[in-house]
Amino acid sequence: MQRIKLPRQAPILEIGCGSGRTISLIKSWGYSSVIGIDNSPFSIKLCQQHGLQENHEVILMDARNTSFADGTFQLVFAEGVLEHFLDFSHLVSEMCRVSGQYVLLTQPNHYSPLGRVSHFLQDKFRDNVKEYSYHWQEFQKVFEQQGFFLKSRKNTLLGDVWILLFSKISRSENKDG
Repeated sequence: MQRIKLPRQAPILEIGCGSGRTISLIKSWGYSSVIGIDNSPFSIKLCQQHGLQENHEVILMDARNTSFADGTFQLVFAEGVLEHFLDFSHLVSEMCRVSGQYVLLTQPNHYSPLGRVSHFLQDKFRDNVKEYSYHWQEFQKVFEQQGFFLKSRKNTLLGDVWILLFSKISRSENKDG
């Protein structure tokens, strides 16, 4: 967020807010307009238990078909969401529609040594939670189809997660993607 110089009052949307941990963290950094959506009533209840207000800070909503206007948010963020969809293109389309400028993803890298072990263990021991393996270029291709280009790609220290920042700019403006 510092890299893109996101103003503290910029509207931010988190897709798949889970327990609200990330929303709370972003708010603690001084960002005042942060909303999270999740399609799980259980997740919304967890968010409420962590002090977030339903229908104000967290909303029960399907991220593939939101009620937000085009370009409502300066940043749309998703932490480990796209790997749960066999076809994630509809979700990417909606993320790009409601983003006025940036989409930030953290996605598991199932191809790294740690990512392979983690993915194997999750397949063995997590009931009803399926993760599909994608390479970062697959995300890049789908985002480019929506007019968003890769501005930055980083790996976590152990290489098990990709951090991908997409920007709504022309390919010629994309200097470091």
